[in-house]
Amino acid sequence: NYKLGNYKMALKNSKNVIKYVPINCYLKKSSSKICNNCNKTLVSIYLNQSNIYCGLNDYENAVANAKKAIDFDSTNYKLQLQLGDVYRIFNRFDFSCYSYSKAIKLDSSNLQAYLKRGLVNYLNSYNELEELRYAIDDLEKGIELLNQNKNHIITTWITLTNWKDYLSRAYLKKGKLLELIFLNNYRSSNGDEILDSYYKAIEYSKDKTISKETEIPKFTEDDMPVV
Repeated sequence: NYKLGNYKMALKNSKNVIKYVPINCYLKKSSSKICNNCNKTLVSIYLNQSNIYCGLNDYENAVANAKKAIDFDSTNYKLQLQLGDVYRIFNRFDFSCYSYSKAIKLDSSNLQAYLKRGLVNYLNSYNELEELRYAIDDLEKGIELLNQNKNHIITTWITLTNWKDYLSRAYLKKGKLLELIFLNNYRSSNGDEILDSYYKAIEYSKDKTISKETEIPKFTEDDMPVV
């Protein structure tokens, strides 16, 4: 039902299932604790419900269900990624960044968290140079990890190309912002850093025809690659 887009029916079915998982587990074990298998089932159900609420554009319940999933498996970095994705969908970029940071604490080699946090920092940067630098650092780290994971690259080389292009956009925006600061002379700006930003934008661009006159493309939800 969820895949067919019938969100309300899918939600009703999911809520019916979730009522019986703990009850069945307690009856089988004669214990007040839920077994690992049922625990995983509950995590899956709550994540599914979070996705359904996203489809219904219900921010509060989407977040609440993603958090419930985390309650059952607090050390799973993938659940923090899911919560970060929910926040990002609803443009709560600060909260999204915080969740991705938690995922990195749980797994410092988690390339998805670096890439997604980098994208969120870019989306949240507006004209803030510091945020843009954070975004570039994360995108570069994520791409570095993606390059190291050769088995992953074989199946996702298009994704790698897209992420490099997003990094190119971030460098282009950084160069334009530094140049604006330099021209307005209201804050010191490093000429070498301006040139380096444009060179990096060209290096990571797909078509290598980027220049400082190029309009910075905007991200949309459809742009978001899956790693």
